[in-house]
Amino acid sequence: MFIRQNTIAELSSYTLAELILLFDEREARSVHHELFRHYFHLNRAELQLKRDERLSESQLLEIHHALKRLSGGEPLQYITGSVQFHGMELEVNTAVLIPRPETEELVSWLANYISHSGGHSPGISAILDIGTGSGCIALALKKFFPLAEVHACDVSKEALAVAKRNSSAQQLEIIFHHLDVLKEFATGSFDIIISNPPYILKSEMNAMQKQVTEHEPHRALFVPDEDPLLFYKRIITSSKKQLNAGGVLVFETHEKWNDDVAKLLVENGFSDVEVFTDMQDKLRGILGRH
Repeated sequence: MFIRQNTIAELSSYTLAELILLFDEREARSVHHELFRHYFHLNRAELQLKRDERLSESQLLEIHHALKRLSGGEPLQYITGSVQFHGMELEVNTAVLIPRPETEELVSWLANYISHSGGHSPGISAILDIGTGSGCIALALKKFFPLAEVHACDVSKEALAVAKRNSSAQQLEIIFHHLDVLKEFATGSFDIIISNPPYILKSEMNAMQKQVTEHEPHRALFVPDEDPLLFYKRIITSSKKQLNAGGVLVFETHEKWNDDVAKLLVENGFSDVEVFTDMQDKLRGILGRH
């Protein structure tokens, strides 16, 4: 690392130049901003105001190690250990999927759907998030529906530990359950059941970015090629017994499975099926009313 004066300005220029070798310029600038925000608590304006301040050798090494990990394909969010989601800074590590913008959009779409359902929608008093991972969906829905009792479950104890720390840090009360949804289901009655289940075929693994396949938890991503709707089928049949009348079942989906999931919902007695389209105009979610 060729930094002569150890100033913020020098490190900033060096870091951006290294990042442009790894990403397109727009993404490089975004990663640059996040690194300086995370390690030095500096926003873009402060970077300019404090450009002549000197940094310690240990501070230079933090950025050096981060750049090395990025060049090895490790996701930025695992390096900083955090991600922004609905105004919350959440902890993430390799035990959980990195929350995507599309998931954030889905939660907003659901909250908007409920708020515009009027008298047709029940009061939201209980919510279940299946496969909670970092807890991002459960925590965001607790913010949208603060009076609701929010439950969240996951098969991974390591993921639940992350979700519990996020719940504590955000001071949002979530009731957590360690269970395998393919074998059992959380008890109770709910007005909303939501899930972003695994839906990527194992045979598609080689075509995916190594940044994902080499770092994110496979159990949260992949399903057997012979049964791609495995989780959807299980959750739909179980939800029929545990959704209150008028309650909604919501899934994040891959666009190629959306029609199949819609068919499953209708076959199992769900009505008012609606689809969610993300900012890239891709079908990424679906909702059915019990």
